[in-house]
Amino acid sequence: MIEAYTVVWNEEKMLPYYLKHYRQLGDVKFTVFNQGSTDRTKEIAQDLGAKVVDLDYPLMSNQLLNNVANNCWKQSKADWVIMGDVDEWLNIHPYNLDECEINKETHIKGTGYAMVGDTDDFDEVTDGVLDRMYNKTIMFKPTRIKEMNYTIGCHSCNPVGDKIKESFIQPALYHMRYPSLKYVLERYRAYRTRLMPEEVEKKWGEQYSYPDQKVISIYYRLFENKLKVR
Repeated sequence: MIEAYTVVWNEEKMLPYYLKHYRQLGDVKFTVFNQGSTDRTKEIAQDLGAKVVDLDYPLMSNQLLNNVANNCWKQSKADWVIMGDVDEWLNIHPYNLDECEINKETHIKGTGYAMVGDTDDFDEVTDGVLDRMYNKTIMFKPTRIKEMNYTIGCHSCNPVGDKIKESFIQPALYHMRYPSLKYVLERYRAYRTRLMPEEVEKKWGEQYSYPDQKVISIYYRLFENKLKVR
C-alpha cells in the first residue's frame, strides 16, 4: 500500500490530475491537508475519495508546510509514502518500487523538470525543461525512516533511520508549475495576497512576489527551451 500526503490551497484545477496520476500506482490512500481553501478544493478531494484534514492557518507559511512534511506520515504503516506538492508528479511505476524493495532502498529522489504548456488540460502538458532546483525526495519507506529532516521548501532533506539507502534510479519529477501562462499568472497573483512579511524577508516563497512581467518572461524562456519529457 502507498499513502500520499499533500498540503493544498485553492487547488480545484490541479488536484484531480494529482490524484489521477498517483492512482496509476494502484492501492493509494490520499490525505489532503486543506489550508483554508475558498474554492471547491475540499469538496473535490472528498468526492474523489481523499481524506481531508483542515489546517487553521489560511496564510502562506513555509514553516507550517515544513512541519507537516516532517511529521504527518510518522504513524504510517504503508510500504511507501509520497510527500509532495499537488503539482509534483513523480514518474514512478510499480516495477520501480519492486526493484527498490529488492535493493533494500529507503527513499527515492526525483529528477526535476519545470513543465510548461499552453492548455487547460494538464494531462496534455508533456514538455519541460530540466531544472535541478526541482530535484526532490518525495517518496520513502515510513517503516524504515525515522526522520526526513526536510529543510524549508522541502527540496532538500537528511533522512535518518534504519540502514538509509537512496535509490539507484532517479525518475523524472514533473513539476506542473507552468501548464499555461494564464494559469501561472493567476496562481502567482493569488499567492501574493497570502505572503506574510516575515516570509518575504526570509525569501521563502520569494517567486510569488515576482511582478507579472517577470513571471511572463520566465514562462516564455521555458516555453522556448522546452523538450518532450513525458
